[in-house]
Amino acid sequence: MTVAAHTAPSARNFAGLSTTMLALGLVAVGFGVADVAMVSPAGVGAVAAVGLGDTVVVAVSAFFFGLIDTFSARLAAAEGAGSTATRLPELAGAFLLGTIPLVAIGVGCAIAAGPFLGLIGQPEEIVPGASGYIATRMLGVLPTLLYLGGMETLKVCGLRSSAIVLLVVGLVLNVGGNALFLWSPASALFAGPEVAVATATVLAQSVMFVVAVVLLLRGFRGQRFRAPSARAVFGETADVCRVGAGVGIRQVNDYAASTVPFLFLGHLGVGVVAAAAVAAKIWTLYCRVPQACFGGAFVLYGYASGRSRSDSRTVLRRVTAYSAVPVLVATIAVPLLAPWLVRLIGGDAIDAGMTTLFVLAYMITALPYFFEKLAGELLTVERAGVVLSVASSVVTYGLTIPLAALAVYVIGSPFLAIASAAIASAVLAVVFWRRLLRAVRTPEQQDTGRSGAGPGAPADAPAGTGAEGAHLAGS
Repeated sequence: MTVAAHTAPSARNFAGLSTTMLALGLVAVGFGVADVAMVSPAGVGAVAAVGLGDTVVVAVSAFFFGLIDTFSARLAAAEGAGSTATRLPELAGAFLLGTIPLVAIGVGCAIAAGPFLGLIGQPEEIVPGASGYIATRMLGVLPTLLYLGGMETLKVCGLRSSAIVLLVVGLVLNVGGNALFLWSPASALFAGPEVAVATATVLAQSVMFVVAVVLLLRGFRGQRFRAPSARAVFGETADVCRVGAGVGIRQVNDYAASTVPFLFLGHLGVGVVAAAAVAAKIWTLYCRVPQACFGGAFVLYGYASGRSRSDSRTVLRRVTAYSAVPVLVATIAVPLLAPWLVRLIGGDAIDAGMTTLFVLAYMITALPYFFEKLAGELLTVERAGVVLSVASSVVTYGLTIPLAALAVYVIGSPFLAIASAAIASAVLAVVFWRRLLRAVRTPEQQDTGRSGAGPGAPADAPAGTGAEGAHLAGS
């Protein structure tokens, strides 16, 4: 495995990483689609229960992904610096210890699932199935985290094709497990079809972790790793959990900022909700492009952060330019294709004009979305957990949700409820970019009060020396 080749900030590497991210995202969607499609013969109640359960699981998992992203960012820095042999054992140990509180949260969610669904007024007939689905998935948090950690390691360490193979294998296992547990005598082992498909997912993810380990052993064949000290692992664990919590809170806020305003639209009638749902699907498809680009930027910037601060500045400019081109193409294409996409996804039952208008309302957010999400990804590398969590919390609950409520309940405009997200996104874009640009300055340009990066520190000191404080500032 050639370290220098896959960590270079080239257009080719960016394209390869972004394409991999796009493929991983599309394949990952297949897990949820397979569960819903294969449980549908059991009736609309089972479909509703799985859909509701998956929504809750995704919301909780958004916090868990903070640990995944933080681990991935630090591994990328080690790979860029050529210190993976030293850092991977430390990071792997910290990652494993970091899963302990998350598993505890998962167990708590499993216990509280039924009462919670009843408390928020969900239909009584789907609560048992939905709570069973949630409990099974939450009790399987550990294999989920382990396979995701393995996949991130494959991706960051230049084994991108192996990461795609891993996810495809998992999807096949999930579909096969669904079929076995739903349509064979084994179905009698489960309380309902919802628990059956959830169990198939957890088992598939467990096998995926084993496959990831095998692929990593093959990829690292001949590589000699240095055993970490317990002190180094525990120190890394504390820092990973601290930053990961901040990143996780930001991701939960992102989820809340998109789902809560959508729930408000129910006040305006079924037709509005149906049109908004189709428009949201189109917006989600569009977002796959910038998300893939930001994923590629995240890894390349992580590599650079492990080498030097000047590399980080250079790569920041490059990945911004690299990301802008495909995102611009998608931003132009979606409004042009909107009438066709509306008919394709929504059929003849919805108001095509209203739905197209809602698509345009979503697209108003495209420009601030680009800068907000790109900077947010790169600030994860900079360990700016506090900035990410505090800023996103204040804006989400102080601006995004109130503006949507004002648009729906006072003005009565679903268009403004959707488009108002651009205001909040623009505010976060400014906050995040100010913090990011400060992070990539040389120590001489920064305030003398910044931790570990005083005026005497070398401008291009590698991560782990005096420049490490630059990565920690603001966290």
